[in-house]
Amino acid sequence: ILRSAKSTEENLSGPAASEGPVLSEVNLKICEYIQSHYSQRVTLDEIAEELAYSKNYLCQTFKKQMSVTINRYLYEVRLQKAQELLIHSDYKISYVSERAGFITVNLFNRLFKNRFGITPGRYREMKRSELWEPIFSAENGISEDDLHLGNLRTC
Repeated sequence: ILRSAKSTEENLSGPAASEGPVLSEVNLKICEYIQSHYSQRVTLDEIAEELAYSKNYLCQTFKKQMSVTINRYLYEVRLQKAQELLIHSDYKISYVSERAGFITVNLFNRLFKNRFGITPGRYREMKRSELWEPIFSAENGISEDDLHLGNLRTC
């Protein structure tokens, strides 16, 4: 879903041949704001104030081009950051949740399980073990790309 954010110049100058349309400047700014502030409390009011647009305009513009709400995009960024922390650190789940910007560990656990079908702890165990490939394979219809948020447009 989320690939690394490209530079503003790349996004505004034109897409690569295999990519979709270039992000509008306002959507690029929303994505950049979220990428920079995901670990903090982020509200639509703050984004609107920072970018000097109405909340309604931001929501409509973002949803139209990105096919997800701003809030959903924020959660997807946070889930991606949590995935990275789960794989590359030994932090407790509660700390991963906090570092990724989730208000409570319960919310984090619920969203993570809804998104990936397993708990954060189990995800960490599987990603670190040899069980990862046999369980998540093309044979059962789940690819590793699906688990790395591969379906949202990138910023």
